[in-house]
Amino acid sequence: MPADRIVHYALAAGTNALNRYATEEAQSAFERGLASLGEEKSETAAMLWSRLGQAQASNLPRIELQKAVDSLGRAFDMFLDLGIKTALSDEQFVEAMAERRQVLNLGPNDHVIGCPLCLAPLVGPLGETADESDEE
Repeated sequence: MPADRIVHYALAAGTNALNRYATEEAQSAFERGLASLGEEKSETAAMLWSRLGQAQASNLPRIELQKAVDSLGRAFDMFLDLGIKTALSDEQFVEAMAERRQVLNLGPNDHVIGCPLCLAPLVGPLGETADESDEE
């Protein structure tokens, strides 16, 4: 199968899996697509990296979340390098955020710590180390 068809299928299959919360399946599909692309920088590659980061953020244990942050960072950098950006007016942003809150079933008092658009969590300290607990 030609590489472009593999990439197209991987993106479609991975996105479908991500939408069904089948994050391991999605992660595997996005990784196959990226392997077929190699080091190519394209909008498709950036989208694969972005969606891989989303799948990893949902799938990986907390101690490995840096992988998701790295994937999302690579996607973000690639989008910027390619000059791809989205401009929203204030009204469009408020509308998009209201739609996301509805889709995610978030009420007015629910707060998501992380990216408000892709819901990638912020990675914080993992807790005390042995040295910190000895100091108390």
